[in-house]
Amino acid sequence: MRVQTGSAEVSRAAAGAARWCWRALVTVLSLAPLLAGMGCGSDLPEPAKPVTITLMIWNPDRILGPISSRIPRFTAKTGIKVKIKPVAQLGEIFAESQSPVNDVDVAMGLNVWVGDFVNVGFIDSLDKYIKEDIDDPELSWNTIPDFIKLKNSWGGRTYSMICDNDNMFLIYRKDVLANPTFRTAFATEYKYELPNPPTTIDELIDVATFFDGKDWDGDGISEKGFVISRAPNELMYWYALGLTAPYTVMPSAVAASHNLPRGLFMFKLDMTPLVNTPGFKIGIDKWLRLARLATPEAKRQTVIDQVVHGEALMAIDWGDTGPAALAPGSQVRGKLGFALTPGTKSYYDWVKGVMVDTSPVVHRAPMHQANGFAFFMTSTSRHKPEVWKFIKYMNSPEVSMGIVTDPRGGYQPWRTTHGDVAKWVEAGWQQEDASAYVDAILKSATHENASLDLRIPGIFDYGAALEKRLLRLLNMPTADINGEMNACAADMVSVTNANQPDSQRAAYHSHLGVP
Repeated sequence: MRVQTGSAEVSRAAAGAARWCWRALVTVLSLAPLLAGMGCGSDLPEPAKPVTITLMIWNPDRILGPISSRIPRFTAKTGIKVKIKPVAQLGEIFAESQSPVNDVDVAMGLNVWVGDFVNVGFIDSLDKYIKEDIDDPELSWNTIPDFIKLKNSWGGRTYSMICDNDNMFLIYRKDVLANPTFRTAFATEYKYELPNPPTTIDELIDVATFFDGKDWDGDGISEKGFVISRAPNELMYWYALGLTAPYTVMPSAVAASHNLPRGLFMFKLDMTPLVNTPGFKIGIDKWLRLARLATPEAKRQTVIDQVVHGEALMAIDWGDTGPAALAPGSQVRGKLGFALTPGTKSYYDWVKGVMVDTSPVVHRAPMHQANGFAFFMTSTSRHKPEVWKFIKYMNSPEVSMGIVTDPRGGYQPWRTTHGDVAKWVEAGWQQEDASAYVDAILKSATHENASLDLRIPGIFDYGAALEKRLLRLLNMPTADINGEMNACAADMVSVTNANQPDSQRAAYHSHLGVP
């Protein structure tokens, strides 16, 4: 390192520095007009602000948590920010849809609301985005089953993207039903082998009745043979439909022979109610026998809790019970079985007006109560490409796999790729349980006789009309099923008339996907 310099060297250095300063000054002066034209100084454009979209979503942790925890990664990948607008009551989302002005870009709501959403112009079709990204691995269109696509379709257009697959199926204690002592006692009393699990509704009633009031787990407390929601305003009618559908829904091949779409369970094609037909009434009788075994004040959460705490042998319910069985405090980890909702050996052909015997074949007709939660793009959003990126990301095979296996348990599997049992095992499931759980849900979604829940205006008014009659039946010393179901049909006609019959029929046909 040089610490001293001679005078000649200093002079040369000074001259060089002077020449450099002069050249720099000339360069700056010559570029000044160009820089001014580029907007230097106060005329420079401000950097583009990151786009922020607003997501309206119900706030229970089992619904909000699996989505919100994956938003940071989405933002890191795309630069799109997501503002969460949580609501305490699910109905607030529906109320927002009825307002002409809102600040929501994407809403997560029940798929059964799509008819109302389209009617008021709350949502936009997603068809053009799907068409543009049909080969995008993130969309992975080919791994979405046709029945899930049908849930997303309304009037021939796609208005939602299901992120959850709601259907009811049988949940049962496979360990108890395999107990040799109980198997012997049941066979002695009912003259046939104890089914593990029950495959028909009649078997279900026999098994539930046999075990009800017994201390079948040896804890000194009498347990329930079956549990179902039967408290007012606790989705009672959806539980009942799981038992009426097999008696009312004709096999898809039979429906096709009558030039009818599959899965008609509450109305004929012209909106004539089916609730007062012989098949539906038989289903109500079966529901009543099971409902009377349940705790009188049982609510939706009661169904889950009684199964998870080892207080109930069986239930027909949504899939939330599966993840709940893995939670701390569960008494049934590794003890639950999952299967399709039991069927029947007869159904009502309401075109011919006759009951049809299917023996020995079991006729099944899985119900998709509520159809599931779905993402909707609002028509008022100013950031629709960004909304689509968000929906596509959350529903992508990798991310949706994490959502449906999230231990909080608010979302059920819906893609074919969700059948990857290894991923469920990684999330804490036992392999056998995971396989049965996913199989029951996806088989319900792909079953040829599966019924898509109604997606027409006033959907909950129809449900309330049915629930009103169910409550009356539960409180009658001698149930008048015939009278109550006839009254229920009249109530449903009144709902249709209040919503304009022609308009309702058009909406019903859009829901069914028929001209």
